[in-house]
Amino acid sequence: MRALAGLVVVTLLAALVRPPSSFGQTTPSALTIVRRFCQVDGTGSRLHPRRWATVAPLVSWTLEPAWDHVRIISGYQINSPRFFDDHVEIGVDYTVIHQIDAGDQGEVNDAPQIESVRLRVEVDNDGQPRMAGPPPVPHVFATHLEEAALRASLRPSSEYLSDSAFVWRMLTDAGWAIPFQSVSQLRGSSVFAPVETPAAGDLAVFLAAEVPYHVGFVTADGLVASATINAGLMQTSADAFDGAVIYLRLVQPAPSPVATTAPDAQDIEAVSPARSPTAAPSPRPIATKSNRAAGKKMMKSRKPNGRRRRPTAKPHRHPQPRATPTPVAN
Repeated sequence: MRALAGLVVVTLLAALVRPPSSFGQTTPSALTIVRRFCQVDGTGSRLHPRRWATVAPLVSWTLEPAWDHVRIISGYQINSPRFFDDHVEIGVDYTVIHQIDAGDQGEVNDAPQIESVRLRVEVDNDGQPRMAGPPPVPHVFATHLEEAALRASLRPSSEYLSDSAFVWRMLTDAGWAIPFQSVSQLRGSSVFAPVETPAAGDLAVFLAAEVPYHVGFVTADGLVASATINAGLMQTSADAFDGAVIYLRLVQPAPSPVATTAPDAQDIEAVSPARSPTAAPSPRPIATKSNRAAGKKMMKSRKPNGRRRRPTAKPHRHPQPRATPTPVAN
């Protein structure tokens, strides 16, 4: 009886200390995924299409947004994992020394701080742990980039086509005199108003923890046309990007002399691979020390890796230097 009682006690203790999820056996793998992700993120790999192959095996999302904001860090600390029924959360404390946002015209915002981010790891259909979306903002080591080049890259008029620059160029080239606004500024903008039912030409804004991280245009087919790092300009279903989505409509400002309407379905579909035999240029990579040698050469887009392949169309090219609608004639 004493032996049986001892066995029961040992069994109960084992049940108490066992992680309360199926991830108990994959904890080392989950930690390895987060460590590797932080390493490749810190070297700027998420900002360069040719280096997406080092990121893809670690993450569940197949399209990397064409970011218009970046965190510059001096280091990070990975904390102990927390177990849940269907995932593991691992906190990372980043030492952020600069925050660079295209909405500030590429200028550096000095805001030294410790930023705590919880990264989520899930097991995919192949039984492999991967980082789950929505994707966090890139956190790049200061030693792996040149801030002056990065600031220049994030200006909306630069050759690098960020997601917010793509939206702004579409609108301004159609004749609407609106100020440039970064993704983070769109939700509280007086230029756009939220709508429940989207129509062609509305903005689709994707959120991570209620904060906008990506934007694109709604097409006549109900898809989303947007700029990505690893696949250039894409027309996809809304669920190609993780997180909640809200829709914004232009609060029609006084048009410039050449404008008569906001971008319509025909303008949006100028970037649709389904209606164009050629492809628009991929966004240029954001300038970092490792990719600066690329100079002004436009980078070829790559198809995203991974099994979660939700985009509805392939990347495409366009002979014009910018993927924007033709201005309305006088």
